[in-house]
Amino acid sequence: MIPKLDSTSFTWQRWRAGSIHDFNIPCRYEMIISGYGKMVLNKHAIGWCCGENLLCRPKNEVAVMFEKDGIKFWFHLRQKEFIEVFRGDKND
Repeated sequence: MIPKLDSTSFTWQRWRAGSIHDFNIPCRYEMIISGYGKMVLNKHAIGWCCGENLLCRPKNEVAVMFEKDGIKFWFHLRQKEFIEVFRGDKND
């Protein structure tokens, strides 16, 4: 499981620095939870925060921080996607 991060890490600049498309994953549930999607997202994920706690783009979703090529960025995942990608293997 990736660690929970403080909401102050989730800034506008980091939100604009990248997206799920940087991993060549279409923003669709089936692709996000696929074997490839899980592998790539887990490889680059560095932490998460409850989306409601964010000052930048608060949502009833989970904000996940990633690092790729030395650049940190974040985007939201739906609760169901987050559980499937980051917690699903614990129950398998």
